[in-house]
Formats: sequence, structure tokens, C-alpha cells
Amino acid sequence: MLSIINFVSSGAQIPFELGLVIKRPLGYFVLPLTFVEVFRHINETNICALIISIISVVFLVTIKVSASILL
Repeated sequence: MLSIINFVSSGAQIPFELGLVIKRPLGYFVLPLTFVEVFRHINETNICALIISIISVVFLVTIKVSASILL
């Protein structure tokens, strides 16, 4: 159950990670509708926001893997 919640919450963050300004869907099927809006506006991606997001994710995954190895 926790992994489903993580997937949904990370899916909602994708527009922010790409630097996109899209309208937020309401109601049912929020995650699929968010992905549809992201792919409609993918050509408007802010490259700086994308690079910072990639660096942050790599850093966080590296720390998490290192911590799990040490524990």
C-alpha cells in the first residue's frame, strides 16, 4: 500500500520536476490526467529545472542506498 501512495505522490510531482505549469486535474483519475497534461506540454520543459531534479534524485538515491548498506 505504501508503494502505491509513493507512486501517486511522485507522479503528482512530475510537472514541478520538469518546470511545467499545467492545470491541476480534479476528481477521479488525477494521475493519468496529470500525465496526459505533462505529455501535452513536454516541449515547454524548463531545462534548468530538469537538470536540478535529476541531480537531486541521483543524490537522494545514492544516500538511501548507502544508508541501507551501512545498516
